[in-house]
Amino acid sequence: MFFLLLVFLVLTRAGQAQVAAIRPKGWTEIATIYGLPSIVLNRLNLRNNAPAEIRKELLDTNTFRLIARLSSLSDEELAAVQIGQENGEVELYQIGASDRAFKTMSKLLRKYAAARDEGHTVGFCLAVMTNKTDYSSFTDPQLRAFLKERPMLPADRLVNLGSTAYTNKAGDIISQTTTTSFVNGKWETTNFTEIPKVDIVGQRVHYVLVDEDIAWDYRVQFKPDGSVDYVTESRRDAKEYDPKYSQTIREVEDEVKAQLEKGIIPGRHPFVHSIWSSMRTKLKDKGIDWRSPAELNPNTRY
Repeated sequence: MFFLLLVFLVLTRAGQAQVAAIRPKGWTEIATIYGLPSIVLNRLNLRNNAPAEIRKELLDTNTFRLIARLSSLSDEELAAVQIGQENGEVELYQIGASDRAFKTMSKLLRKYAAARDEGHTVGFCLAVMTNKTDYSSFTDPQLRAFLKERPMLPADRLVNLGSTAYTNKAGDIISQTTTTSFVNGKWETTNFTEIPKVDIVGQRVHYVLVDEDIAWDYRVQFKPDGSVDYVTESRRDAKEYDPKYSQTIREVEDEVKAQLEKGIIPGRHPFVHSIWSSMRTKLKDKGIDWRSPAELNPNTRY
């Protein structure tokens, strides 16, 4: 009983007096943790992640305490920061001389808020943020490289759905990039075209991570040396990866594509929005409430 009480007191100390009702006097730095920009950018509106709910979680002493445990900051360092709300925005305040806690906690709290905005559940966010994983212990070099790029992803929740080889032929255009910058009072545009001089052979790996109703789909392209070239990420309806529904969804998709090609239903193949609209209707008739990629990725054009 004494041991349990001691553990409780130790955990409580990390969050004690860290939530401020008003802006504390004598603060030296302020960081906006959750405000209007984060509500708009890459946000997915779900039943369990309303902005008011996320603000409430960030201002909860228990959330602060759990995230503080990940920071490896001492109680003395944590005493130099407080979190509060001003004009609807959640803010972190530095009230001590050292800025280590301020920089560390603002980074972690923003990651939590961004993950919740993107649709991840509270349980997922806290589990990920309070569990440290030694990636060097993984035998899969591609998984190690991917997790190095996305350190907040839990390795035990990632499912490898397979890989394919790719070849970029010498002389072919691989990518084209246009960058516009303001230099010496005028706009300058720089164009860059990537054309390999020799054949480049690498791997593409498909990973998926399911968090309740949403699945995060990652298509990772690796360079020949094993490092990550780029990652394509999208949110999908988790039912697409659930054996209870996945076969029916694939069958309905094939049926809709065939009907579009034959002109049985309106739309132009491969007009993807026509496909998804018809799929949603047919799946609804079968008792499956399915959401299309367009619904789950509102800032993406298809």
